[in-house]
Amino acid sequence: MKKQEESNQGNRLGKNLNYKEGERELTITVGKSGDGYPTGKMNIPYQWFKELNLEPKQKNVIAKCENGEIIIRKNNN
Repeated sequence: MKKQEESNQGNRLGKNLNYKEGERELTITVGKSGDGYPTGKMNIPYQWFKELNLEPKQKNVIAKCENGEIIIRKNNN
């Protein structure tokens, strides 16, 4: 049982021991916008938030989809 608890602790810290370092499986929630168009949302681990040196008041990042990958970086503006 202790092994499972240690694994769960790792997950809460943004480290999933089942995946190579820095990689996580995230869930996308699909809903509809006010206009009725589909929209997708996902949460990133807080560890990544800290790695980007974001402050809790900073709500905007730069994201792009390129060659089948999503790239997220800090918005320096």
